[in-house]
Amino acid sequence: MRQQAIALILLLGTLTHYSVAGNNISKNESRLPKISQEFLKQHFPSEKISYVIVDKDGLQTTFEVMLTSGKEIEFYKNGEWKEIDAKKTAVPQAIIPANILKHVKDNFDNEVYVVQIEKKFRGIEIELSNKLEVEYTSGGKFLRYDN
Repeated sequence: MRQQAIALILLLGTLTHYSVAGNNISKNESRLPKISQEFLKQHFPSEKISYVIVDKDGLQTTFEVMLTSGKEIEFYKNGEWKEIDAKKTAVPQAIIPANILKHVKDNFDNEVYVVQIEKKFRGIEIELSNKLEVEYTSGGKFLRYDN
């Protein structure tokens, strides 16, 4: 009984911590860094912002943008994109590094396209419309397939 009470207290403390962890939700585009605002205008000009989450996690701050179409874009604090999830539509080709775009075009038929792209610590990972994940170096050199 005592262990259950302690576990419940710890669980409630954890939930309370996460509910007040500093995340702010807004519909206001001005919460984003200028670089992020310009990126959205350039690559998603006809899209409207559903909401922006300012995610403060310790020393890191990221901005998560949900567009009304369902697409999600995450930005670093400096305004550069971190991850783009276009759901079932194609990530704009202008965003995808040329080496990666060439690799996809050379190795898959025309019906296959990039639906998600993420900058990771060791490089870039994409997900294709056929559900295959592909990893590259930060310079766009192919590393491996990961499914």
